[in-house]
Amino acid sequence: MKTWTGDFKAMFSSERRDKFNHFMRVLCRPIYDATHRITVLGQEHVDREGGFLIASNHTSPMDIPSLMYGCPRLIDFVSIVEVMGVPGVGAFYRLFNTITLDRGKVDPAAVRTIVSRLQADRVVAMFPEGKITPENESILHGGPFRPGLGRIARLADVPVVPAVVLDSANSAQPTAWLPLKRTRFCVAFGEPLFIREDLEPREAQKELEERWRMALVQLCVGVQKYRGC
Repeated sequence: MKTWTGDFKAMFSSERRDKFNHFMRVLCRPIYDATHRITVLGQEHVDREGGFLIASNHTSPMDIPSLMYGCPRLIDFVSIVEVMGVPGVGAFYRLFNTITLDRGKVDPAAVRTIVSRLQADRVVAMFPEGKITPENESILHGGPFRPGLGRIARLADVPVVPAVVLDSANSAQPTAWLPLKRTRFCVAFGEPLFIREDLEPREAQKELEERWRMALVQLCVGVQKYRGC
């Protein structure tokens, strides 16, 4: 059996945190179903075995539960040290096996943790933009993102599943949780992207990241067509 090493300073073991994660998904899903009109596209791309990396745009804190809703697998999220250091917030996030990343410097410990979990056949989700970004300034419209996604995929030897979350910020309003099914958001997953073995490592990493960026734009266009926009 594969094992992984991670942040064992959290209050529970990884197995108990997985159980808590599963419990919260079971508890919250009917609440979402009663209050939201949710579109999930490409779910077959994340309904797969083995480890893989979900890489998504990031326009709202609600992107996290949105991805959890759309993906049938348990997800270990990557969060920045500024968020994980907030009293109460960091402790709560650790209950979901969240990985802490210091974006202000090279963080080899976080990279090792991400890679080890992926190699243990877990699913890890990250937001390469590095922060919450309004949609019109995001990668979907030519905005920047931080490199590193390709390197992690190469080191772990796993595919990257591109993901787009749209309108998740609508759920931040208290009225969004009234049982009227008027709050909408969409989660779309694209086909898994694999690192190219015919290129030099750095070139392959950069090439994968560019394919991921293009995949997000195409997913966004596909969602708009689906909605009839």
